[in-house]
Amino acid sequence: MEPRTPWWEEPKNSDAVAREMTQVVRQIRAQSYHQRHVTRALSHRSLYENMSDTLSTQTAAVGAAILDRAVATLAQPRLTFNVLRSVVDTAQALVGARQRPKPTFLTSGARFAERDRTLRANRLLEAVFRDGRANEAALRAFRDACIDECGFVHVYSHEGRVHFERVDALSIVVSAIEGRNEKPRTMYRADIVDRGVLMKRFEISPRSKLGRMILEAKPISWEPGDPPELREEGASAADVIRVYEAWRLPSCSSDDEDDVMRYAGRHVLCTEDAVICDEPWTRDRFPIAVFRWASRTQGFWGYSLAEEVAALQGEITYTLQRIRRALNRVAVPRVFVEKGSNPSAIKMDRTIGQIVEYSGTQPPVVDVPTAVGPEWFNFFGQLVQQSYDLPGVSRMSATSQKPAGLSSGEALREYNDLAADRAMSVSRAFEAFHVELAHLTVDALADDDDAAKREHIVEESRTSTSSVAWRDVQLDRDRYIIAAHPTSMLARDFAARKQQVAEMVEAGLIERDQARRLLELPDIDRELDLVSAGRTVVEKEIDEMMREGVYIAPDPFHDLAYAVRLAAQTVALETRLGTDPDSPGMECVRQYGEAAREMLAASMPKPEAAPAPMAPPGAPPEMMSPDAMPAGQGAGGMIQ
Repeated sequence: MEPRTPWWEEPKNSDAVAREMTQVVRQIRAQSYHQRHVTRALSHRSLYENMSDTLSTQTAAVGAAILDRAVATLAQPRLTFNVLRSVVDTAQALVGARQRPKPTFLTSGARFAERDRTLRANRLLEAVFRDGRANEAALRAFRDACIDECGFVHVYSHEGRVHFERVDALSIVVSAIEGRNEKPRTMYRADIVDRGVLMKRFEISPRSKLGRMILEAKPISWEPGDPPELREEGASAADVIRVYEAWRLPSCSSDDEDDVMRYAGRHVLCTEDAVICDEPWTRDRFPIAVFRWASRTQGFWGYSLAEEVAALQGEITYTLQRIRRALNRVAVPRVFVEKGSNPSAIKMDRTIGQIVEYSGTQPPVVDVPTAVGPEWFNFFGQLVQQSYDLPGVSRMSATSQKPAGLSSGEALREYNDLAADRAMSVSRAFEAFHVELAHLTVDALADDDDAAKREHIVEESRTSTSSVAWRDVQLDRDRYIIAAHPTSMLARDFAARKQQVAEMVEAGLIERDQARRLLELPDIDRELDLVSAGRTVVEKEIDEMMREGVYIAPDPFHDLAYAVRLAAQTVALETRLGTDPDSPGMECVRQYGEAAREMLAASMPKPEAAPAPMAPPGAPPEMMSPDAMPAGQGAGGMIQ
């Protein structure tokens, strides 16, 4: 039997490409490695969505057996105490939402023009993330990684815009052999798309051959990895079609014509019968960023937070069921009466002070026995606490509480630092995830002329904006790196933040005007703008002179002392970085600093003249100064 030809070696836009690629995807989805991933993902989803877990993570079920269990899960009663969802949501809030990594371009030893371009590129990247809602997609991917073992965000450009699409983990397909080290060379995405949306997205005419093939495609059927709802509903309620997308990374460059198809990268989008898009792929990365809560020792799929807590959640559910059954059967009021008495004659109701007649020698005894011992409740509390301690999530953070006795800013800061250290590895991975999103954004902007020309509104300051296009600030890939940092390293609690800022002011690290900004008090934004207006104008004028080389005279109403200091610092910095001292920008800044110095000196009050010394008592007139003589007398004491 001859070996099959890989799909990436088939002729371009041929039917064999679609046929071979879809067959490979189905084979991978039917393998036990992928089925175990699907089983775990559906099990953890059922737990997170407050359903009891009927999907065993220890069993490698295949085919419809997974779907049968998933459907059976929906019929189970809801969990009465869902600690898994609480742990996942708390981790998402503490690491994902609070950290808010911000990727930025970094240059080393660049001239002012390039550093200014880098500054504007950072503002543009922030605007692209804002317009494309990248942070929202990243947060959803973070939650997916906590539940489905991996979170995915697809970055692509369409109609001049960069889009950040969260991708369902069940639609990603990776070979077990290629992905054993988390670095596959081929990635597949199998998704269900509306026919009309697909044809509009790729501008496919209904009268074309491809359009007729899409319109005449048979209804989709359920496959392993599809959502459970598809088997019950099918394709009758929606006009959808199954679409397969694959990326093959380039392996190496070769001049041999036979090796071009084998080693070159390729991107294919197709249905079961027709190729929609077939183009070379020259990037060394997939357009899909991957985030994992933790990595396994081997394999593409990660180790989810839900998998850490799933066993404890099962034990908690079992313990609660035992306690509930014991309470229902034992812990109910019972009335014991003497045998031979007439209890039917006793009429009990909720009347206060009721007088009840009874017959017999002993009165009835009402007994409420203890159904569950305190050991059960202690064991339940230990299970709940262990569910938070195992992954390093604070239970007090989940309930928005702080430890008793922590009231000072320093104590809160130390407590928050200890809590953050437990999730340090996940925080670093989330920062790297944002860096990958930034790289994919640059790729999308570079590959789409419309997106590169599109101007984005960027924030220059609190009260001003400007427009920037990528083509105006495009950076050389060899002259920069991208790093991600949290948007704020200060404490979120106001008491701790205030103490941190006060310590920096006392140590001379920042000035009082900067301290006001760092406190981030929204009620004094207007006052902050007024206080910093003089310095903001000086910074803008010096930057513009360095960029344009045109002199701008300082205004006497600006902060002249700051203008003198900033001009000297700018000249020193640019000299150290290698900027030509005789460049127009440097000359303008030096002239600007000298003019500000002269204005500052002129505005200073002149010192008063020292008073003339007084002559000793009885001294002759010639020893007296002219100013001390009586009016009308000259130097010789004569009447003038």
